[in-house]
Amino acid sequence: PSGLTAGELRRGEKDVRAAFAEQAYLLSQEGVDVIIVETFGAIAELRMAIEAARGQTSLPIVAQVAVTDEGTV
Repeated sequence: PSGLTAGELRRGEKDVRAAFAEQAYLLSQEGVDVIIVETFGAIAELRMAIEAARGQTSLPIVAQVAVTDEGTV
């Protein structure tokens, strides 16, 4: 996760997507077997990470969210 608030994420979406894409590309070039995106607290950001990774590789993607004690993301 980027650590940005929802507003910051919307304003910086292009840069955040580019960072996720770069990470996925570099990992795929180094021979990983799967891309794991984890501990996301915002579904919109998780979706960005998945879409960015999918644009760089056909590797399997495991996506995980962080759930609060109240059961919310």
